[in-house]
Amino acid sequence: MEFKLVKGIFCGAALSLFTMAPVQAAFNDAGSDYSLDTATSWIEMGEVMEPMNMVDMLLCIMASTGANLVVNGTYLALVDINQCQRNSESNAPELVNVTVTTSREDNTSPQIVNVWFDESPSTQYLVETTISEGPTDTSPFGSFSFAWQSAIDADDKGTMEFIAGTDTTEIKMAINDVHGGPGISFNWMHAEVTNDGDSGTAKVGIDTDDYVLNFDKVGGGHVNYQKNADAEVCYDRSNLTTYVYDYNLYDIDTGARKELNGGFECTYTSGDETTYCHIGPWGAWFDGGESDGDRPTTVTHDDGTEYTGITYDDEDANNDGLRIVVPGYTFDDPLVFDKTDQTAGVQSEMGSNSYLNYFGAGQLHGLPWACSTDGRASYHQDDHAGNCDGAVDWRPLGALTDGTVLTQSGTSAQYVSKGVVAMKVMSIDPGACSALDLTGIAGNFSDLSASDISPVTITWADKPEVAASPTVINGELQ
Repeated sequence: MEFKLVKGIFCGAALSLFTMAPVQAAFNDAGSDYSLDTATSWIEMGEVMEPMNMVDMLLCIMASTGANLVVNGTYLALVDINQCQRNSESNAPELVNVTVTTSREDNTSPQIVNVWFDESPSTQYLVETTISEGPTDTSPFGSFSFAWQSAIDADDKGTMEFIAGTDTTEIKMAINDVHGGPGISFNWMHAEVTNDGDSGTAKVGIDTDDYVLNFDKVGGGHVNYQKNADAEVCYDRSNLTTYVYDYNLYDIDTGARKELNGGFECTYTSGDETTYCHIGPWGAWFDGGESDGDRPTTVTHDDGTEYTGITYDDEDANNDGLRIVVPGYTFDDPLVFDKTDQTAGVQSEMGSNSYLNYFGAGQLHGLPWACSTDGRASYHQDDHAGNCDGAVDWRPLGALTDGTVLTQSGTSAQYVSKGVVAMKVMSIDPGACSALDLTGIAGNFSDLSASDISPVTITWADKPEVAASPTVINGELQ
């Protein structure tokens, strides 16, 4: 589950002075795609947030299986993964089949929940959960242990444990992260939060780096943070700057989301590992860093479809606008928005760029970006002439407010934009964290290692056959 930002809806009505026109649908009417799509956003503090974001997502997915509603049983659940994961371009449901077995011998015994998570042939996970204490008013998290492992890649695994106390809850998490590039990154978190969620401390390990944090909600909330032996940094949780990464476009009259066959997320085999990629008509990104002749010719779309015989035409020798050809998949032509056709406000946001190109949901390209070449201390606009060589981080520079009108070049068609994936960055507030002492926090928590990851004993072959009709949809009993 990610931090959700629900955008406000700007409503208006057009009145004619001379005639009574028939009632027209507006793009932001209740029930339109524009109104229903909400933005996925997250609080950015660098890599230290990765284990915390994983905790949120896993708790969201497990809640959506409805295991708390079925004490003993075997059933099918449908989970809308878009409601739980970061980087979801819309609220259009992406329902994933989840097979669940749950059992409890009596009221004093733990509840055992096994889950077979089947998002696609390349994304299948096995999950084992033991719930020893359910949530209560004074202990809202309860006590449970949670272990998962990919059915495809045995190295892709992790463990999470919540241990409820009288006033606080201890949290442990250990993750083998195989999705951040070649090899395995081991991340862990050991934390303690008050049961009312108002404050807490944590120690986090990301590969060889250690972090300590102390946070509270006083005065809007602050986080005091330190990486290794670096200087402490105090963040103000109430003062956020938003950077929009992805946009959808919608019909200006009906609010219908404009869908195109654009780029897609995928996986491919790199050595003996399953690795992530993105394929689009103008280029591709490979998590393993493949380039030139090393690029894969076979990928699996995130809907499970395998595409083979992929070819690359980096110089567009065919002069067809395509730098990648995927047999069996046809890329739609993008919608093009010439800068000269746009309002002064849009032109200002485009900076020196001449065009915006829309390839489909979450794929509006052409707004300027900024990079950091000094360890994220400062950012400057990419001049496409080398001033971002060696950049360690990137973030959007231009931004469109929700409801911005874009006029398609060569036509009279107009669309409105909405940000659907956004990052929020807390401001630095030196001196405001005097009450959030970091002294001794590291010593309060034991470091975790890969040996702390609990093994998963079920296999994909153990997945039971269940009726086609789901018993639970998004946490609601049917």
